[in-house]
Amino acid sequence: MGDLTTKEKANKKKYLWEFWPPMIVYMVWVFIVPEILKVAGDGWWTVPLTLSQIIPLIFVARAMIRFIDRCDELMKFVYMKSAVVSLVVIIFVCMGYGFLEFRGYPTVPLFIIGTLVIPVYFVCAFVIRKKLDGK
Repeated sequence: MGDLTTKEKANKKKYLWEFWPPMIVYMVWVFIVPEILKVAGDGWWTVPLTLSQIIPLIFVARAMIRFIDRCDELMKFVYMKSAVVSLVVIIFVCMGYGFLEFRGYPTVPLFIIGTLVIPVYFVCAFVIRKKLDGK
């Protein structure tokens, strides 16, 4: 699993071209929208404007799904197992902290929990790939 084949390199290149444009739009838009909302007041249109920050992420998710669809079976296995393991880890962490909230710990915003999924997923993928490589 060390070296990438020509097909895998092409898949990675295509993924990066599908991933980065909407991600750049998201990174810019996530700073612009709060500034607009500061001067906008409370109109009905502030809700769709706030939620519009999700639209680029839909295209990012689409790029990720298409990338996995183009992978071979072994890499699909690694990505799917990583997703399942990271989901289980996040569920246990959330449940554990939820029990601590009953004891008076401060509430954690859902936004923080959502962003916690990303590093946990990559750690899981790294460990699973190392196990499959036999290292």
